[in-house]
This record gives sequence, structure tokens and C-alpha cells, in this order.
Amino acid sequence: MENGKADKEDKFRHVFEESAAPLVILQSNGYIYEMNRAARALFSFSPDDRPLYSSVYIKPGLPRGARKAMERLDPFYFEGVVDFDKLRSALPFAPGTGGAVELKVRMTPVNQHNGNDGPLADYLLELTPKGGDAAAGPDGADFMLNHDAVLLCSGDGVIMRVNAAAARLLAPQQEEDQLKGKSVYSFFDADAAAELKEAALRLPAPKSLIEREFTVSAGKNTFPAQVMLAPAAGGAFALSLRNMTARRQLDTLLKERSERLASLEKVIDGALLECDVKESLFQNFAAANAKALGLTGLTRKAVMSMSLTDALTDKDGKERKKVLAFLAGKAKQLREGETVSFEARLRFGDREVFASVRITAYDFAGRQRALIIVRDNSKERILESELDYKLKELAGIKNALPGLYLKAGRDGVIQEYKTADLRYNIAVFPGDFVGKNPLDYLDKQTVEQYLEAVSEVIRTGVPFHGSFSVKYGVETRFYEAAISQIKGEDNVIVMVNLVDNRKGLENKIKDLYAISANRGGGFVNNMDDILEYGKKIFSADAGLILHFSGVDREKILVKYATRNDYQINKGLETPVDACYAEVREGKIFSVEDAKTLPCKEGCLHTLKGITSMLSAPLIIGGRVEGAITFLSLPPNQMLITEEDRNFMGFIGGLMGMALELRSAKKAVDAGLSTLKKLISSLDTPAFITDTSFRIKNANVLMLQICGAHDIVDVEDKNIFARFASDEVKAQTDFNSAYKICKGGLFDTDFDLVLADSKVQNIIWHVVEIKDSRGRVRGFLFVSEGVRDMPAVRNLLGGPQSHV
Repeated sequence: MENGKADKEDKFRHVFEESAAPLVILQSNGYIYEMNRAARALFSFSPDDRPLYSSVYIKPGLPRGARKAMERLDPFYFEGVVDFDKLRSALPFAPGTGGAVELKVRMTPVNQHNGNDGPLADYLLELTPKGGDAAAGPDGADFMLNHDAVLLCSGDGVIMRVNAAAARLLAPQQEEDQLKGKSVYSFFDADAAAELKEAALRLPAPKSLIEREFTVSAGKNTFPAQVMLAPAAGGAFALSLRNMTARRQLDTLLKERSERLASLEKVIDGALLECDVKESLFQNFAAANAKALGLTGLTRKAVMSMSLTDALTDKDGKERKKVLAFLAGKAKQLREGETVSFEARLRFGDREVFASVRITAYDFAGRQRALIIVRDNSKERILESELDYKLKELAGIKNALPGLYLKAGRDGVIQEYKTADLRYNIAVFPGDFVGKNPLDYLDKQTVEQYLEAVSEVIRTGVPFHGSFSVKYGVETRFYEAAISQIKGEDNVIVMVNLVDNRKGLENKIKDLYAISANRGGGFVNNMDDILEYGKKIFSADAGLILHFSGVDREKILVKYATRNDYQINKGLETPVDACYAEVREGKIFSVEDAKTLPCKEGCLHTLKGITSMLSAPLIIGGRVEGAITFLSLPPNQMLITEEDRNFMGFIGGLMGMALELRSAKKAVDAGLSTLKKLISSLDTPAFITDTSFRIKNANVLMLQICGAHDIVDVEDKNIFARFASDEVKAQTDFNSAYKICKGGLFDTDFDLVLADSKVQNIIWHVVEIKDSRGRVRGFLFVSEGVRDMPAVRNLLGGPQSHV
């Protein structure tokens, strides 16, 4: 069965390739699929140029009637011109030396199949150079030159003249003259011959045609043929035969390709793409299933303009080089039909996915093809990242929580512990807890209550809160305990805390986040509220935000201070000494008796007579830029615990993050403001888009020539859909120019629809807009020479004033 299929494909390739008529297969997506030898010769292409001409999107160049016929899946005939000068202006690789070729084109639908938006069809384009086979009447000699097989017959069907194509088709081993005198009906079965005789007798006036498909028998050779009868002078008629074998095989081959893809779609969990492979170079995608369109977020046309290599884009190119090196190393396995797999970050337009990719190469119509299966692993990566983050976050919480964090089984035996303060040890060092029976370190009554609580929590899933006491010699310490089940397990989490603690760290953190999340009060008010909250928690007299200044950051400058009676105000600058040296190095610093510090005269604590202080670094952009400080002055003195130090770390981290975000936002706002001022000052129409070509800003001149009253009329509209007369061509030309640009600077042009509905071709200078990480975020378009164009000058009028 496989051999039969291969023989059929080989036969089709031979018939298609060797046909004297130029033939082109046009895919339903508008891209050329294949040309035969005659077509390549007509356009000066070589067989090695297939990657070039198969990337040509010719649908916009077809007449409107032809495009409409393709939508209806109808055949179509038209005459047109291929202008090589114009072609080379759009495609640098276009062949030829100039001039134009006039063509007659017959379009026939083949391989009808269902697409996402309804039925589609590929098309066979039969080309006839207009200066070659003239379409004269059936009595003229030119009619006999047509590339179809043509016979001139008497009224009773006797063959009088034949052309060379008819001789090759009906009598390949005989001389042309041996067909003369035979009955043309002898090449058809009885029913077909009778129908043709009747049709010949009923032939209407000259230039009328009768067309029908019949089976033709020429010796041992039987083939389907399209038969056309046309009247000739003296009661004769002309009969033309077009061998349909190649078209039937083409239909079958393309249908098999479509059915293979449809079958693969049913069994493959992922996006399916196909492309040709030339040596180790992956060509543009030639097929994409619905999942591929969903994954990429692009139209089928946009996907077809990309290759796998195009999708391997990362900011520094390292991943792209890594994948290409991997594939180069696997070239032999691919050629031998093995499947290779890898993971990579792929980018399609604005969408980036982390994907697993499987590639299998196979032979298709004499060429190597690659079947590419892409599965989006982004969600799994996000889940892994979130899980990793949660685990790290949990570890951070364990380290920051006061008291004991314990994991225990139903039997009460401790499996894991965490503590940040040895004051919370119960009778023995925590390391001795793990694997021991609770009776080893607690009294019997407390253990019974503990085990009963654990059992109840596991049975009901309801957390338990209670208290217990432990005697240390003559001293008794009181503890709070909270027990909750680990979901899906017979294990529990136990939190143990001293009752004499001040407000618990967990509640403090909740209060802190609630204050920082208040969006109504503004950034400054939030900072003030956080400082006031810290003053209350630490029993401090003042809260300060400081900045390290000076060439060597040898000074501290007060940037903000809460209300106080000690003249510690914004603008106060003092030397860094022992009281802030550790904070400058990124450490949390606390001292309950500042008199013990070896500071010199003039530092902040000696200048103001500070008795105690607690400070945390403010880290912005990975560097310690300042500090947050709470301090007290005589007669007050702060009593600073380890919990206070931990909480101070939370406050410093939160405020540093807020300041960094505020700084980043200011930088972004400043950049956008600069761009807006730039285009408003230009004396030519200009606008800014994002990477999806949605308009983000435009100057007055741009709005004026396009008839927009205000930026809100065009904001977030697609530039090509809103301004270009031919959206598809404008987008395609832009992509072609962008693809070969260097340094993010290039020119493109498109026909702009003006305010008075006139159309004007305008050249645009385009510049990439990048963020601080070098990622492209949009484009700046600036027009060239528009004031010299009468159509535009009429709209702009006299001298313009700009905002």
C-alpha cells in the first residue's frame, strides 16, 4: 500500500513538473506552494529558490474577482501583468532583469477542505504568456498552438488536423499524420461517443463552447480528460482534450496532506506546525492547526510569515544559540526520521510561552519536511515557580515567627521544628524534640490535653487554640498553642508562643500590609502612617527616613521625619558613625543604651542625645540607599526584642520596595512624557504605537491630516486598520522591512487615507522604543516630505503651531 502511494506521488510529480504549461499551486492561505519547471523558467527561478518564492504572499496581488472566487471556491479566469521592477522593490531577492510579463491565468480549485472559518481550497494556476498562445477562433492556425491537445474534425467526426500535444497524448508511438482519417469517437466508449456526436450536431453559432469531462482510451493508456467542442467553418468542429490525470493526483495528494494533519490533530495534545527544511535551516511554517493559532495568538497569515528560528527570540540570544546548536547536533537523527525534543522559550508577536517542542522530519514530495509539535508548559512553570516561592515564603515565615513552629503526627511526635528565639524552648533544646514522645519533655496532663487536641483537629479539620504552662524550677511560663491540620495528611502544624509577648508578629504584619495597601491616601501619607505605626509598636519618640549622601556615602541626610519636639527635621545632615555604619552595610541595627556606642561628637545620636534606636536598611535597585529609623530620647528608652528586630526587617523591606516602585514609575512616566513632547514638537506628522500597532499618541499634524479631532478618536486603534488603505499590504511591508533592519531603525511606506478620503503614499521613518531592560515596547513613526505633497499640504494649510 505504501509503495502504491509512493508510485502515485512520483507519477504526479513527474506529470506536474514536466508539463509544458507553466503551473503554480497556490495554497488557500495565499502563499505559493509549488511551481513546475515551466513556471520557474517563466519567472527566472531555480529549484533551489523554493524557500524564496514559497514565502511570497500573492493573494493581495490577485484581481478582486479572483479573491472573491477563492472565497466561493469557484474557478476563475483573468488576464494580468507581473511587473518585475515593482516586485523587486518589495522583494530584494526577486529575479529578472526588468520589464513586465503579460499573463492569461486560469484558476481551478483543488483540495477542498474545512478551515477554522469554513470551507477552503487550494488552487491550481495555469499560466499562458499573453504573447505566446493567442486565443484565436477555431479556424485559425493559432488555435492549434494551444498547449491543450486539439483536433480539427469534420462534421461526422473524422480527424482532419491535430496539434503536437494531441499527437503526444493519443498516439505517442505513432506519427502525427497517422491520426488523420480516424474517427475521433473511437477514443471514447459507446455512451460517451453517442453523447459527443449529439453535442456536435447541436453545436450553436461560432465562438460558443461545450465543455464536459470524459474518459479517453488511447491504446493501453486510459485517462480522464476535459473535452471542449467548438464550431468551425464548413460544418466542422474543433475538439480539445485536457488530460486531468495530474490534477486528480494533485487533488489526492493535497487531500491526503490535509487528512494527515486532521488525523494528527485528533491524537496530538498540542499545537501542530509544518515547515520545509533546507539543510539545517527551518523555512517558514507551511501549515498550522487551530491549536497552533490559539497558542500563538496570531492569524494564520501571520504564523505563515514566521519560522521556528524566528520564534527562538530571547533578549540576549543565548537561548536561541543553544537551541540551534542542539538542533544542528541532531541533524543526522532528524534526517533518519527520529524525533528530537527540547524545551525553549518561544515568542509569537507579543506572546511568550515556555514550551516543550518535538520535531520529526519526513520526506514529502521529494523534499524534507518537519512536523513540529509545541506544547505550552508556561502554566506548569508558573505553578512550579509559585510552589518554589511558597516554599521559600513559608521558610521565611518560619524563620521570622516568634516561638516554635512544629510539625507533628497524630501520635504527637515532633517531625520538624523551627525557632528564632531560644526563650521559647520547652524544658529541653529543640533538637531533642524530633522523634521523641511528648512525655519526654512535658508533664502527663499537658500531653493528654495535647494529644486529644491533635486527634480532634485531624478528625474535624477545625483548628484548635488553647494554652498550657510549663514549670522551670520555681518559675512557671505560660504559652499559647494553635494546632491546624495539614490538608490531606494525618499531620498537624503546632504554633507555640509565650503569652507575655506583646502584640504577635503575625498581626503586626497584617496591620502593616493593610496600611501600605491604602491607595486612597497617596504615597506620602502611607509612608507617614507606617512611621506612626512603628512609633506606636516600638514605643519610640520619632520615626525617620534617611538617605546616605556624600561622595563615599559618609553622611546621612534626613529625608523625612515624624512630628517631634527635638528639632529632628527634614534636611538635617550628620556624619555616619558607629550608630549607622552597620545599616549602611545592609544590616538591621539596634541599641537600647546608645551611650555605649563609640561614636564621635556630631553624629545623629550624640547630637540629639538619643537613648535608644532601631534601624533597618532601605534597599533600592539592589543597593543600600538609606535607612528607616525609630528612636527615643530621654527619659524614654525603647526595650528592643528579637521580635522587634524581625518586624523592623519587614518594615524596611516594605518601604524599600515602595520607594523602588515609585522611582521606576517616575522613570517610565518621564520617558513617555519626553516622547510625547518630542512628537508634538516635530514639524511633520508623527505617532507612537505599541508592539501590537495600537496607537498610543499622535501629534496635532497627524490627527489633522487623518481627520481626527482628538487623540481619543484614534487611541488604541490599529494603525494599519485605521489609517492604511490596504491593511494587509501595509502590515506585510512593515514586517518585511522590520525583519531586515539593523539597530532598530528602518523605513516603511503605506498608502494613507487622508481626511478628505484621498489616498497618499507616505514614507515613514520607524524607531524602536525600548524599556530599561532593552525590550521593545513600541514604535515611533515619523513621516517624510509630506509638506511637498499637494494632497497633504491642502489639509495642513499654513504654518502650524504645536502644543
